[in-house]
Amino acid sequence: MVYLHCITTCAQYVVGGPNGQEYVQDYTVPSNRYLVITAADVTSSNGALAPCATPAWINIGTKIGDYTLGRSAWALPANTLTTHFTYPPGFAFAPGTSIQILFANNCAIEVNLYGYLTTN
Repeated sequence: MVYLHCITTCAQYVVGGPNGQEYVQDYTVPSNRYLVITAADVTSSNGALAPCATPAWINIGTKIGDYTLGRSAWALPANTLTTHFTYPPGFAFAPGTSIQILFANNCAIEVNLYGYLTTN
C-alpha cells in the first residue's frame, strides 16, 4: 500500500522508517513499478480548518520535464471541507514519474492519495 500526501508535490507517508513514522518528500514512482491510485481525499480549506467559501478545481498530473500532463481532476463545491473519491479499477502512473497537484482558487488544497505498486 502507498499513501501520499500532496500539496504541490507529493510526499510518501512511511511507517516504521528509521525515524518511525515520516514523510519522504518529492515522491517518484519507482522505475520498475506502476503506481495505481484507488482512492483520494481532497480538501479545500481557508487555512484555518474551515471550508473554503469558493469552489475549487484541483488537477493531478505527471511531471515530465517542465511540463505537467493532467491525469485527473476534481471539482469541489464551495463550503466543502473534504471529499472522498474512489476508483475501483484504479488509475496508474508510469514508472519514474513524479506527481504534481495544480489548483485554481484562493484556498489551501491538500490531496491524500491511496494506492499500491505493481509491475504491470
